Amino acid sequence: MQAIAARSLRRGVGFILTVLVPLAGGWGTSRASAQQAAPKPILAPPPLLWDNAMLSARPALSQTVSDFAAITGGIVFGLQPDDANALLPAPAAGITWTVLPPASEFQDDIRYFWTRLEGARDLRARSTACVGGSSYIVFLFQARGLFRISYRLIPDASCPRPGDAASQIFGSYVQITRSIAQSVHYRVGAVEVVDITDPTAGYLTTVRWQPRGK
Repeated sequence: MQAIAARSLRRGVGFILTVLVPLAGGWGTSRASAQQAAPKPILAPPPLLWDNAMLSARPALSQTVSDFAAITGGIVFGLQPDDANALLPAPAAGITWTVLPPASEFQDDIRYFWTRLEGARDLRARSTACVGGSSYIVFLFQARGLFRISYRLIPDASCPRPGDAASQIFGSYVQITRSIAQSVHYRVGAVEVVDITDPTAGYLTTVRWQPRGK
């Protein structure tokens, strides 16, 4: 009886090992895949100076619009469409307020034009990750001038993960104090969106992009 029991135990242990070893290999592969994923950038907001009671704070850096312009290739809020267009690497012809199409996500009279991100090196906000050939930047204007720069990164075969570039772009703008620019990163379907908005834009600051027909 002891011999039979020993043989049964060996068969049982062998069966368990046969099942567990492939599973362990699968878990190891999953962990390795996770470890090989692209690292997430560390977002570094500007430092703050707190009062003695630690109840209120103000930015420790004296940032100006020039700090913002260093990221955008010279484009700043308040520019008229033709002035913003003139600062692009390849300006388009005939860009004026009167010919721009309306942006349907807004109730007010907001107009826009766009340019491909792939060729706009000065506007990539120091990002080094791929952006995809169809990704683009939208410049949104109210009557008094530019109030938002919107990055829309679209995956394709050459760049299946534009979210890495979106995170880098967002991280660059986070370093700018909110009194100069407000930034947000979100997704619309497969599109990664980073909106950089004039903090004086009022309710327009909270409006997010939606594709036409939604």
